[in-house]
Amino acid sequence: MNQSREAVIKLDTLDITPIKGKVLVRVYPERYIQTAGGLILGDIESVNEEWRRFLPDAHAVRYGTVVALPKEEMYDNNLYSTPMNLRIGDEVWFDFHSGMYAPLCSCDGRWYYLLDYGTLIVKKSNDHIETLNGFLLGKTVITKAKSFLALKDEEEDTRRMIVEIAGEPINFKHGFADNEEIKVGDTIFVKEHIIMLEYDLHLYLDGNKYRYVNRKDVIAIL
Repeated sequence: MNQSREAVIKLDTLDITPIKGKVLVRVYPERYIQTAGGLILGDIESVNEEWRRFLPDAHAVRYGTVVALPKEEMYDNNLYSTPMNLRIGDEVWFDFHSGMYAPLCSCDGRWYYLLDYGTLIVKKSNDHIETLNGFLLGKTVITKAKSFLALKDEEEDTRRMIVEIAGEPINFKHGFADNEEIKVGDTIFVKEHIIMLEYDLHLYLDGNKYRYVNRKDVIAIL
């Protein structure tokens, strides 16, 4: 919630049925900073009156709890189709850009995002973490620095990743490969244009830092 919203959707009840692959996700108002003018800036555990400037690392909203689902069991867009593998009460991790621009809803003083299912990366249910929408979670491969001018002896190879969590393959359309053979422990090589736009703190889940890529963006298993 790091930008102003033109309108907030006021809900009288959470007994609603989203449509067209939308999922209603609760995010947590006690972590928001709000200026005197009412501008909601973002997510942070604690704040005092002197600290009111927006810090992208600290204020990104990435997590929430599912409170309403559509009736359809399959999610389908122009790129792929996949079962909507969610239940009420599941915790979800989503792309922070998607959260920034999702419709913002309120009900009884609580805040919600109306997110497209396709923007969800991970779900956590009964302490079990599972990726959604063809995403893979893993750790970036660390290599020796190539330049003698580098400030550190080691650097991240952003095109290689060791897979630590791999959900089910999905049914990609238009010639994209499902890459069904990718499994936990594999070192994968990803397309050159896949660049992590997030700040480091955006990449933490349950205290662990992960990189995430989609199966369709993997070009080799090393």
